[in-house]
Amino acid sequence: MAVKTIPAVGEIYLGDVPATRRLLHVSVGAATTSPDITVGDAAAYPIVTFGANTLIYAAWTQVTEAFTASVTVTLGDSDAADYFHASATIAPQSTGAVLVASTNSVPKLFAATQDLEVVVGAATVAAGMLDIYIEYAILAD
Repeated sequence: MAVKTIPAVGEIYLGDVPATRRLLHVSVGAATTSPDITVGDAAAYPIVTFGANTLIYAAWTQVTEAFTASVTVTLGDSDAADYFHASATIAPQSTGAVLVASTNSVPKLFAATQDLEVVVGAATVAAGMLDIYIEYAILAD
């Protein structure tokens, strides 16, 4: 289960602003870095569940602490593990001072509830921290 769900339970939308753009931040990393999502073994880790009619405008990542050698990290959804960011785009063994934009297909409209996932592969994570930023809106006609 993802650590966050969009829209949040009990969240209401004003009729005059049905599709406000929002920015979500989630940190992902080794237990030693105290992230929102702790990763370790090679696996898919759900980070947020978006409801139907959510439009993803953009996705950015920033490695703030280099990951363990050989670790691969992708950002995708239930359809494709690297839909928003391939591991080569994230560059998990390199820290960066800027946000790296998705090079894959965005925007994307979710027709049904769907998870965004970080997929860790190739090695166990002993170190590393990744910040993920997702710009989205919930379309309510």
